Amino acid sequence: MKFILSKFVFFLAFFSTQVFAHAFDEKYDLPLPMDYFLWGAAATVGLTYLIAFFFLKSPTEIPSKNKPPPGKTLIFTSTKFRYVVKLLQLCFLMTVGGLLIVGLTGPQNPLMNLLPHVLWVNWWIGMPLLFMLFGNVLQVLSPIDTAFNGITRLFRNSLKPLLRYPYWLGCWPATFLLLLWCWIEVIYPNAALPHYISTFVIIWFGASIVLKIVFTKDYVRHHIDFFAIYFSYFGMMSPFQYKEKEAQKITIVFPFKSLLSADQASIPGSVGFIIAMLATVLFDGLHGSDAWQYYAQFLSKHLPKLLDINGYIPGALGIFLVWFVLYGIFLLSCSLNLIVSRHFFPQIQIDFQSMVKNFAPTLVPIAMAYLIAHNFSSLILQGQNFLALLSDPYQLGWDICGTANFRPDITLIDAKVTWYIAITAILIGHVISIWLCHLSALKLFKSPRAAGASTLPLSLVMIIYTVISLIVLAEPLTNG
Repeated sequence: MKFILSKFVFFLAFFSTQVFAHAFDEKYDLPLPMDYFLWGAAATVGLTYLIAFFFLKSPTEIPSKNKPPPGKTLIFTSTKFRYVVKLLQLCFLMTVGGLLIVGLTGPQNPLMNLLPHVLWVNWWIGMPLLFMLFGNVLQVLSPIDTAFNGITRLFRNSLKPLLRYPYWLGCWPATFLLLLWCWIEVIYPNAALPHYISTFVIIWFGASIVLKIVFTKDYVRHHIDFFAIYFSYFGMMSPFQYKEKEAQKITIVFPFKSLLSADQASIPGSVGFIIAMLATVLFDGLHGSDAWQYYAQFLSKHLPKLLDINGYIPGALGIFLVWFVLYGIFLLSCSLNLIVSRHFFPQIQIDFQSMVKNFAPTLVPIAMAYLIAHNFSSLILQGQNFLALLSDPYQLGWDICGTANFRPDITLIDAKVTWYIAITAILIGHVISIWLCHLSALKLFKSPRAAGASTLPLSLVMIIYTVISLIVLAEPLTNG
């Protein structure tokens, strides 16, 4: 099974040039053949589909766009609470300013500068997990929004949008920017240099404020700001839900169900963005695998003009192909879902667009699983460097926090622990996605039998996703 699917992985993986960033020097010897893990994982996800088919019968209490998930609402009206929020917003804004100063004026060795560690480890890996735990209430602390709100107050909230945002454009700009961000992270060699990072952050900070002045803050957040959209999808998995228009309310709901009532999913291009969430992490893993070597050999033999010394073009083509293939597979599975439902239940009329938009958010837990599986070890091991660098950001012998002499404990996690965390995350993510997919189908079809039949093709795709992701993860971690 592993051999057969590895060929499919090669087809999926037209990827880039860097060594796998999350690998260990030593590999873990599996106690069982790798095929046992693959068959066991596939069987677990398949069993989840059968359980959902036989036991999830009622479409009641399923949230929708006009009927958010029920839950307990916490109301914060205290003046002190508002002051605390304002203080935290100011602290976050000042923290970003301090990091930019360190990035521009501090040591330019990425290992000795605080900014690259905070951006690529503590923030890019850690922040989605915080959103998953505490919800999108964390968006209140956005330093860009804090700066923009300060500007609007200077004009006494009289700023009006200068242009009307094209509806057809949707969040396709955010999708493109997320793929570009992945290319920068994985391919661009200067992505870890403090000066380059500071320059990028300043440009993004300024561009975001200008765009919010031109199109309004709400439009930019839901259509262009790929960071905000990315984090918001992770926030929808949290039991704590927050809406800016109801600034004093936090609703406690059942985890993950908010994905079924996501307003964001109705925006054109949102499906492509969700697929990009999967593609970026999968690309990060595949580009350091043997699949990339096959890809490089293929290009050198058949398309040598696409090769460049830095691998920029192959990398850009690779991330696009991963996204394109995953997008095509998802649309194909939804087409099969529609064909099956119309064949066996002709009385139910559901259009293709509605099915795609309803099923796409159910893939977000898989993106969560991929993030944890690929990056958890980096967060635990590399994230410790933050403590020492925080005490001495300029490497001048300071000890501001008393942690300047702290050294990371690399024994906290090894290849064995990483493997079992990864396989657990992958399984849980796909199981939750199967469950959400069935709930979404119940919401659409109102019939348990129709829901079960219509989700079979997509469930089979999720089983394949599970096996492929485990193969990609196993290559740098295990012997087996």
